[in-house]
Amino acid sequence: MTEPANSAETLHTPAHRVVQLKEDLIQIDDVSYQVVTNHKDGFQADALGDSFVTLLSKYDYIVGDWGFDQLRLRGFYADGHRHANRDQYISTLADYLYEFCNFGCAYFVLAKVPMTPGQQLN
Repeated sequence: MTEPANSAETLHTPAHRVVQLKEDLIQIDDVSYQVVTNHKDGFQADALGDSFVTLLSKYDYIVGDWGFDQLRLRGFYADGHRHANRDQYISTLADYLYEFCNFGCAYFVLAKVPMTPGQQLN
């Protein structure tokens, strides 16, 4: 049995589609997010597409931090969200970065942009 000539080449397709609309505006699977923080150029659309899981879409904010060349994502809710624990509020971001992230790591914060009635998806 012969293998195709390009068997050593692996075509990589991210699980989720990330489109950069503007410098500070992206879409993940047709949901818009604003890039509110991009510390040390931590935001990389390709890596986000690879690491994103659908469960994160329920959060108001998505934080991505880099450690050992791996992107880790975590969701946060807006302060006062009635179904969230206090440590899931975005106001605890500094504590999260201090306690769970590598010192001085690159990271980014995305805020979900609410859809207005009648707004069309791109």
